[in-house]
Amino acid sequence: MRIVIKVGTGVLTLADGKLDYNFIQDLTYQIAKLQESHQVLLVSSGAVGAGRAVLSADGGTGFVNKKSMLASAGQSRLMQIYTDFFWHHKIIIAQALLKRADFENREVCLGIRGTFTNLLKEKILPIINENDVINIGNPSFGDNDHLAALTSVIMEADRMIILTDVDGLYTADPRQDANAKLIKKVVDVDEDVYKLCKPGTLTKHGLGGMLSKVKAANLAVSHGVKVVITRGKNSNSVLSSVDMDVDVDNLEQLKATMFIPKTGKRPKLLKSWMKNLAKRQGTLKIDYGATQALKLNRSLLAVGVNSVSGSFKVGDVLLIENESDPLAVGVGRAEISSQDMLKVLSRDMEGKKGQVFIHRRNLFLY
Repeated sequence: MRIVIKVGTGVLTLADGKLDYNFIQDLTYQIAKLQESHQVLLVSSGAVGAGRAVLSADGGTGFVNKKSMLASAGQSRLMQIYTDFFWHHKIIIAQALLKRADFENREVCLGIRGTFTNLLKEKILPIINENDVINIGNPSFGDNDHLAALTSVIMEADRMIILTDVDGLYTADPRQDANAKLIKKVVDVDEDVYKLCKPGTLTKHGLGGMLSKVKAANLAVSHGVKVVITRGKNSNSVLSSVDMDVDVDNLEQLKATMFIPKTGKRPKLLKSWMKNLAKRQGTLKIDYGATQALKLNRSLLAVGVNSVSGSFKVGDVLLIENESDPLAVGVGRAEISSQDMLKVLSRDMEGKKGQVFIHRRNLFLY
């Protein structure tokens, strides 16, 4: 299998915010065992925690500046720690610091995929983190849960494992409610599931709460990736997350939540990129008839477009909205430029009727 493991700040660090070397030693051992028969990518927080260990004082006048400074000092230290621990298992690591804009550009996104694919072929472990140093005051992912999900999507992973400081998704907060029960399997991430997560929750040293993890899981499972959320410091948390059977209801001792895709089909990578990653360069407002035509797998023709906004060229990704509905219909790649679309719309009905604005092969409906 191809496996993406995400380890959060709360798991990597001790109560004082500094790195937990005993956990890192155990994590590297488990990943080394996995690499014997699987391909592994590691999305790791911890640069700020490593920075606290390097610097004698936190420094900085505000939280944002302080965090960026600690990440800058800690990133190389974190990689050195991983290098030392993985060296005992004869595993070479490769660092990748990413920002959201890297995923928004299709060529760059494919370049990332190609680099990671080649590293995996050579049994080299990619260790991925958001570039906190340059994302000052505006983290492009918000947390590494989303980064791990996007990595799972572009790498077409089989499983994503999120290591956190709780056993999984509960019916209530287990730290406040003694009757809270662990949910072992989720097949449909619906409104009821989201209600179990308190929005805006923060861990002590990181940005991602359970809501962030469930959103990341939903993104991944919609692309055919099985997701496990589990307590990172449980014994053999990573290895047991890989060994889990789909029918998790029969595993009484399971200390995790598994999110299972509804179907085994994966969307094509191009459409996954358009839906979840690509920057929208413009918006097309369409009428009811055009909306129904798109649902029948037809191309978007000029006759059904009421308005065009934005400046874009051929091949740019556009958002498609129904004129009378605030929800987006889908996304697609422009068949002609915004200037040409406006020229077509300025003609009479007969003159613009058959012009294709977005071809069905470059269309993805929500």
